[in-house]
Amino acid sequence: PGDALRHFAAAPAAAADVDARDQSARAAQGLGRARAALGDAARARDEFERALALYVEMDSPVAEEVRGALAALAG
Repeated sequence: PGDALRHFAAAPAAAADVDARDQSARAAQGLGRARAALGDAARARDEFERALALYVEMDSPVAEEVRGALAALAG
């Protein structure tokens, strides 16, 4: 998870540079997974919520997957 955290942490800035919302959403989702794996539920939730907002904005079916991740965090 630590390597994933470093990898995904750099991705949002790169995606923003080219206005790639899908890449920003994917990066936020990856950060959420990494933070959840490290036991940081609050920050994982923040990342998943950011990813969800982008996926909903793009009308992406991946939004359901992120909703599931958020539900899993809620227990």
